[in-house]
Amino acid sequence: LAQAIITQLLHAAADAIAMGSSSSTEVKGPTVLEDKYYPEWIKNPENIKDLTGRVALITGVSTSSGLGFYATKALASKGAQCVI
Repeated sequence: LAQAIITQLLHAAADAIAMGSSSSTEVKGPTVLEDKYYPEWIKNPENIKDLTGRVALITGVSTSSGLGFYATKALASKGAQCVI
């Protein structure tokens, strides 16, 4: 069941991207990561390779101060289409 749901989400994301439906609303949040437990790739997204044309499915973006928020911000900054 979980695999079917993920497959549906990925197909919906691909369809939305193909139709040009993307929301590029700027989201405001804390500018400094204060938690020492955040992964290094989130703290320094310049080390992430170019993700243009890739889709990232992000879960857990319920606040603008958590791991999901910063993961989305880091991946989008490298060109990924983020589906949250």
